[in-house]
Amino acid sequence: MHNLAPVRSSLLSRSGHGRRALLRALIVASALAPAACLDADDGAVAGDDVADVELVEDGKGDAWAALTPRGTYRAEAAAGGEISTLTLAADRTFRRETARAGGAPRVTQGRYKFTTGGGNHYLRLLDASGALLVRYGYEQQGRELRLRVVGTGRWQALLADDGRDQPAPGSAGVYLLPGDADQVDTDGAILDLVLHPSQRFYLRARGALACASPGHLCPSASAGRAAQTEVIGRWDDLGGGARLHPIDPSTGEEGAAIRISLVRQGGRVHVAGTADGQALRGDLATAAVFTDGHEVTDDDLAGTWVVAPTDAAEAPSLWGGTLGAGDAPHRVTFDPVTSELCELPPRAGASPRCGVFQVIAHRVEAEGVIYAYRGDTLVTALKITRASANQLTLRLGLGYDGVGGRVDAAFTLRRE
Repeated sequence: MHNLAPVRSSLLSRSGHGRRALLRALIVASALAPAACLDADDGAVAGDDVADVELVEDGKGDAWAALTPRGTYRAEAAAGGEISTLTLAADRTFRRETARAGGAPRVTQGRYKFTTGGGNHYLRLLDASGALLVRYGYEQQGRELRLRVVGTGRWQALLADDGRDQPAPGSAGVYLLPGDADQVDTDGAILDLVLHPSQRFYLRARGALACASPGHLCPSASAGRAAQTEVIGRWDDLGGGARLHPIDPSTGEEGAAIRISLVRQGGRVHVAGTADGQALRGDLATAAVFTDGHEVTDDDLAGTWVVAPTDAAEAPSLWGGTLGAGDAPHRVTFDPVTSELCELPPRAGASPRCGVFQVIAHRVEAEGVIYAYRGDTLVTALKITRASANQLTLRLGLGYDGVGGRVDAAFTLRRE
């Protein structure tokens, strides 16, 4: 697709408030708390004077309502007094570098926690004794993290240092088991493997494997479905293989490393390794890779798209599963400036389902695959089967119904 003209709407403004205001306008009777707004008198932000409470990430409630930042963020040209680098580690420790004119940056380290109050989200940086160093209001859109010191309305934008702009390792890709994964009952059989250039990895295998080890998630078996294990963390490319480092996203604790080999044969890759004494094996199809070219670009997707209704009782989600029934349009927005994808459910009051996206290469289809992730545990891959200036047809290739089942759905999107 060579003539897909991008539409630059107010969604692509560098202002996070502008993007969020548009998203809220697209949701009928949204139940989301209002985003921070500037006080016209002193530049402060409404809600800063309300007592904030710690944001408990226990997996309960609406998991789409807020996403807490993790990893390293950088500012390309930080002025004196601004943050040049901020690392928020999974073990709740931080390292902040603040630019100084004519000198090395000032380094501060300690612990951090997230809080919420007055409709805003906050990042508290603490010293070794637990005393407050500074409280920032924060907003996150895709790869961009925006911070402001509480009591002011001046925001600073930082971008995730996730390897996005570097050449992808040769092993990076999305690998899926062909056919129905529910028909595979061999313990250790690999069902899905995602090796992302940001060093995130996701592996799903049949059976209960090292369930007590950090970075291993073992959903309970349910009627008609065998037990399985999801493993998440970071990975290193070994050239013809990879070393997986499982990591608990809530504590930062690391489990035993898993070394796997990857042998390519045409469009297939044979994966083999061992986890907790259990052999891992998978003859997977190469669904998408991060190293080859593709015709559709991130910029081509810019703007808002309406998803055509289907005959299903509940609208399917681009992330897998369903969105429920509703009378509002089912919309999707793409912001290539921050690499944010947001799916807007048709239900009144539903939170937008947002994550980081990029277009990557499909082994056969020239148009490519829309790959997106949210945090450490949620990924989706949508094959672009047809594309024009005002219409996209997508096929969901990696998505789950909440209990480990593969979801296969098609979507027709028309530019709004």
